[in-house]
Amino acid sequence: MQSLPKKLPPERHDRRFVIESPMPMQSTMHVYEVHPRKDHRGIDLISDALPFGRLWYGEPDNAIGYAMHSSRSHHAVIRVYDDAGKIT
Repeated sequence: MQSLPKKLPPERHDRRFVIESPMPMQSTMHVYEVHPRKDHRGIDLISDALPFGRLWYGEPDNAIGYAMHSSRSHHAVIRVYDDAGKIT
């Protein structure tokens, strides 16, 4: 019976503890949408990542800043729409 070496080289040591999963890991990506309000009284920030689903802002820059700040630890997409509903 052959004994294992006391210290494995780094490239072999790393492969020794790999656990393969049948399902690939998926990273969460939040999607934020910035829409002008229909009553023309500000901007709505809409996302499933928000606790209440929608936030109301006076300026688009504030809504975009909040989305950027709250998505620091993961990937995010921020879509900004104009009055006609087109992405700007």
